Amino acid sequence: MPVLLGLLLAAQAEKPGLLLEARDAERRVLLAVPVPNFTLRENESLHPRLSPAFRATWRGCLKIVRAGRYVFSGEARIRVAGRDASEGPIELAAGLHELRIDFEREPGRPARLRVEWESDHFRREPIPSSAFVRREDPPVEETLAERGRDLAGELGCINCHRTESAGFVPRRGPDLTHVGSRTNARWLALWIEDPRALRPDAAMPAMLERREAADVAAFLAQRREARPAPPMPPPDPARAARGRELFGKIGCAQCHPGGLDGLGSKYEPGTLRDYLRDPLQVNPSGRMPSLLLSEDEASLLAEHLTASRHPAVEASAPPAGDAARGRRLVETRGCLSCHPLEGTENRSRAPDLTLLADGRGCLAPEPGPGLPRYGLDEERRRALGAFLSSLKAGPDRSEAPVHAFSQAVRAYRCTACHALHDSTPRGLDAYPPALTDAGLKLRPAWIEAVLLHRKRIRPWMEARMPHFGEGLRRLAGALPAAAGAGPEDPPRTPTREEVREGIRLIGRGRGGLSCITCHDFKGHASLGTRGPDMVEMYARLREDWFRRWMRDPIRLQPGTSMPNFFASVPEAEAERAIDLLWACLAAGREMPLPEGIEAAHSHLVVVRETPVVLRTYLPDASPAAIAVGLPGGVSYGFDAESCSLRYAWMGDFLDMTPAWSGRGGLPAIPGGKRFYTAPDGFPFHFGGRPVARPRFRGYVLVAGHPEFRYEADGVEIRQSVSSLPSGLELHFTLSGVREPVEFRVGRPAGVRLTPSEGTLEGEWLRLGTTATFRLKIEKEKP
Repeated sequence: MPVLLGLLLAAQAEKPGLLLEARDAERRVLLAVPVPNFTLRENESLHPRLSPAFRATWRGCLKIVRAGRYVFSGEARIRVAGRDASEGPIELAAGLHELRIDFEREPGRPARLRVEWESDHFRREPIPSSAFVRREDPPVEETLAERGRDLAGELGCINCHRTESAGFVPRRGPDLTHVGSRTNARWLALWIEDPRALRPDAAMPAMLERREAADVAAFLAQRREARPAPPMPPPDPARAARGRELFGKIGCAQCHPGGLDGLGSKYEPGTLRDYLRDPLQVNPSGRMPSLLLSEDEASLLAEHLTASRHPAVEASAPPAGDAARGRRLVETRGCLSCHPLEGTENRSRAPDLTLLADGRGCLAPEPGPGLPRYGLDEERRRALGAFLSSLKAGPDRSEAPVHAFSQAVRAYRCTACHALHDSTPRGLDAYPPALTDAGLKLRPAWIEAVLLHRKRIRPWMEARMPHFGEGLRRLAGALPAAAGAGPEDPPRTPTREEVREGIRLIGRGRGGLSCITCHDFKGHASLGTRGPDMVEMYARLREDWFRRWMRDPIRLQPGTSMPNFFASVPEAEAERAIDLLWACLAAGREMPLPEGIEAAHSHLVVVRETPVVLRTYLPDASPAAIAVGLPGGVSYGFDAESCSLRYAWMGDFLDMTPAWSGRGGLPAIPGGKRFYTAPDGFPFHFGGRPVARPRFRGYVLVAGHPEFRYEADGVEIRQSVSSLPSGLELHFTLSGVREPVEFRVGRPAGVRLTPSEGTLEGEWLRLGTTATFRLKIEKEKP
């Protein structure tokens, strides 16, 4: 009987995800959702229509692939196969099992739900979306209302029709200020008269009759830039062929699978080239993103795309329109509700969104004269009508980041390139990372850097992550919220020992994991298949995800080439190694190069187990500089002319390319970031007097470390330097001291100074007649 029940459930439960029923004191929503997870601030809810005080239930089935004991956890009541998960492990056979999750929001506080499981077969993890299936669909009206909500945003309804619901973001059209420089009056007239005749999926409505369209085209054709786009060379079939190949490789075809026929009738090659370089300047909505093209790439694409002509445009005559009438039409017929246009005034008015009548106006099967004609079919008109009906019950009540995430994914076609839950893209040779786990994988600052500030981690991929501009700001915040991500990881400051041991694991030496075989490291390409640069991993990844990835990468990403290093390693040993790797990665660009990186081309001097001492030119030092690299990744520059430590840095030691290439004579490049810079000049005063000119007496090596020797005003000084976990320590021995000694340390920001003797007063360490002292110089924790 249980087997039969399982088969019946399997036959019914073929839809991915769960059915969500959420309600506040007055309203209810029913939606199909891929996972039950969320993170909400005090004023946020699961759906815009609901207040932050809500109750929610997710119903469906849990798909168990391998029988065993399962433990479930989450900030909700979870019932699996009729049993309360809080009572302990549940024995489950392979197949489908009834699932119910109940959650009640505590008002006035943040809320988070992340449903997790573990078993004898795998460690604790969020339940993947592939394990959720459902037998029920939301009511048709609910589904239609959601579809209508999307359409209202995509068609720009709220550009004209005001609403009290703050969650809607207007979709603006292209800036028309210089549209005459981008295209021509023939194309404009046909486009304005009937956009879908030129592009069947156009969101812009037809609003004007033929004569009116000719008038507006005549006016817009006069709106030109003072300087035209630089012309391009004559058409070259070979370059057009390269452009066609580029169109397929970099991802254009993912959003334009049928190509872009007829653009040669709209653009000249030069104007299209300039548009492709920065489409967001013309159309900030982001629907046409920037692909970060070089000028040559944009030229190749422009030559390919403008080779195609549209027969209707080519056969039409230039419109004989009246530009003055066209200007009046632009200002009075709603054009400026969607399009910016300098020097004009929007004088059109439209009723509030909640006052629109279903089946009338824009939503009529045949809209009357002067009304926008979107070419809506019956299904889309019903969807918009259902949405308007839901909105008339009252405006939206809350920000809803999980809902906003789903809307943004659909609006910007993210799944054309990225896998997300049950959606898998097609058509690319190599696919970008999945979005399914991205909110738990990536730090919020990294997500924002990628979506808003053009940060890229795989620049070698032919398929490119487009730049959509400010349109993705909501998505940047919603991505972690839709995954139920917790708070940001606290920063970690590794010790020198952790960096030393971690970099050994990263390298190819004895006991190393050879991570650099597949991962770039500080700009050095990997030795084989390329993976993201390791120096950015700590800034990019969340710690929990990194640890799960290292323990079982194939579980997070089936088919990955990342090996499971720790499958047969004892638990304590594996955890120690992963902890060392994570600690080492926290050093970021201050990590030294691991063993196995070939540095011959960059002339990078690498410090291993013993200090490296080089007399060389250094920036911001005299020609008598001495560079010292200490094991563990801390280095410093000593100036023999001023007899002082000039500065110290963490990271790689020195890139000698400027000094060793060509004729040389240029300063070497310190390989990390300075954390301490000393004041100029000789640092010691004796009896309150500055020293006119110290004399350098050379250095000796003591256990491999240089001990610098110099004298000033009859005082002999020996100075050595040792490394600390977060900086270095200066050691001084003075002979012949007869007057009070002062040592100038400065007031370095972000640095902690700890003397063994004396008193710190402003920029000075006052020591009396001390013969020996030490000074710790350490980076402060963030």
